[in-house]
Amino acid sequence: MKWGEYLAFGVRYVEDHPDSEKKKQHVLKLVEDLFRSEGASPFSSKIAIGFLQVKLAQCPERMDRVVSYLLSRLNSCSLRTCHPLQAGCPDIIPGLRSIPFWKTSDFDWVQRLENAYPDILQEFLDMKNKGNLFQPYRAPVSGRANKTFDAHGELATDKGDWNVCYLYLHGMNDFFEKNRECCPITSQIISGLPRQHHHALFSALGPDTQVQPHHGPTNKKLRCHLPLIVPSKKPGESEPLCTLTVGDETTELIPGKCIIFDDSFLHEAQNRACRSAVGDGDPHSVGPRVVLIFDIWHPDLTAEEIKFLEFLDNAKMKAVKKYTEIIQNASSSTVSGPSTGHSDDSSTFVSVILKAKGTHVDEKKIWG
Repeated sequence: MKWGEYLAFGVRYVEDHPDSEKKKQHVLKLVEDLFRSEGASPFSSKIAIGFLQVKLAQCPERMDRVVSYLLSRLNSCSLRTCHPLQAGCPDIIPGLRSIPFWKTSDFDWVQRLENAYPDILQEFLDMKNKGNLFQPYRAPVSGRANKTFDAHGELATDKGDWNVCYLYLHGMNDFFEKNRECCPITSQIISGLPRQHHHALFSALGPDTQVQPHHGPTNKKLRCHLPLIVPSKKPGESEPLCTLTVGDETTELIPGKCIIFDDSFLHEAQNRACRSAVGDGDPHSVGPRVVLIFDIWHPDLTAEEIKFLEFLDNAKMKAVKKYTEIIQNASSSTVSGPSTGHSDDSSTFVSVILKAKGTHVDEKKIWG
């Protein structure tokens, strides 16, 4: 089956395209328009279409999920059969297994990661004397009524503090080179992981802090947590202080034990350590919860699908960075005095990250 006919199956085309070649060209135009709407340039769109042509001619079965995904986007309908608790995720790839928590035994690299826990923890502790590497976690302002925001962007917590130190961040790795230099062992481990999704950070969740229930941006990746520092419950207490809830399942965080989950599910995290106890000498129930976070591509995606989706992600990131640069230039041209290099725009992922970068964070919120 020709790739145009393969992709055209199920697509709504108008009646003035009666023959297959016109149908194929019609679908080609629809696909190109879709890529352009995602931020891809005309050149990038044609490269992506060319890749599809080749792979659907060579091994169409290895592009099944991408084809279903494109069909759902082209038809402005949902072909997904995801879990109900994934329904709020904005970008679902059909045909991927939906599992809230994955068995770490299914991933052969987990043992190596857990064996490196002491080294990763020590690198995190040593970062205390290497300058202000952490920044407040913020998201683009959504405008939803139940959300709060500040000068940096939208808050993700009901209360408390959430600060992060980025190591890898999609197309923004050059902004965080210093962070990686401060933890070379951790950076090397992450860069050597199979099927990495180019997103990694240290996450410090302060005492008495809850990350609001939310969905990740897509199901095409899995999120991995390696807890480094976890406040311990007092003797006699049964409820853990630090938990992660994904869908309708909750797990306790244990230092050095990896957790792999699908963050397209509704999920939330909590650190119930008592804020008032910090610094009072009590060895229990105090301090931030620190986790190394990174993403990997979903195990069900083929290498061909990952290459295609990664290409689109990179094209979209380039478009967002270009838009952010335009906004920054417009802002700096209308404001007198020296420019900070950041705009007042909080609508894009890039602008929010850059605005929060360099913000002073009290070290007690990171290291207790």
